[in-house]
Amino acid sequence: MRQLACGQRKMQGFLVPCPHSILISEQLYAHFYTGPKYKGHCYKELDEEDALLIDD
Repeated sequence: MRQLACGQRKMQGFLVPCPHSILISEQLYAHFYTGPKYKGHCYKELDEEDALLIDD
């Protein structure tokens, strides 16, 4: 008898593609991954400041 396993994983988050601007990509990376607010991880919901940064 064969036993099968299925690991169903999921992730939540957002993706902001910026293929035409390296500067914008670097600013978003600095804010969300290396900045003091998130310290390398962003597990909480976005606040108004973050939403405005992405919109800009």
